[in-house]
Amino acid sequence: MHLKGELDLSSSYVDSVPLATNSSSSAAGTQCVVAGWGVTRVGSDDPSDDLMYLYMPILEDQYCFTRYPATFKSAKMLCAGFEEGEQKCPCLLLLLLMLLLLMLLLLLLRLLMLLQEMILVLLKVHGAYAVAAALLGSFFKISPLYFSFRRQGLLPG
Repeated sequence: MHLKGELDLSSSYVDSVPLATNSSSSAAGTQCVVAGWGVTRVGSDDPSDDLMYLYMPILEDQYCFTRYPATFKSAKMLCAGFEEGEQKCPCLLLLLLMLLLLMLLLLLLRLLMLLQEMILVLLKVHGAYAVAAALLGSFFKISPLYFSFRRQGLLPG
């Protein structure tokens, strides 16, 4: 990248990035930030218009020596990334948690529907429609159960 002029770093939107100053900050297992305008999709040759970044762990040099024996130079390069099978972001975990929550909500809805059916049967058997409506009061009046009973003619209008 070439700048047309001198870069003004006094803005609150522009700042320098501190770089590692010793080897201990680049030890395997340390999290680092990788940033750039590289391609963001496999098979694409178009770089991103936006500066992108990703947090990733620094790996042992041996990992990169094994996979890139002809090109990896430990004196000039840093081995960082994700080992095969390692989760690259918490997105998958979040998606699984959301799916679990959805399943629990659907189960709760099904249980409420079964409860509605049980109440319907009890009310039909005992003929206590008006009594049940009076006992449950405002809960009944705001619940879908109340409207369901009214549609079926089980409660007085």
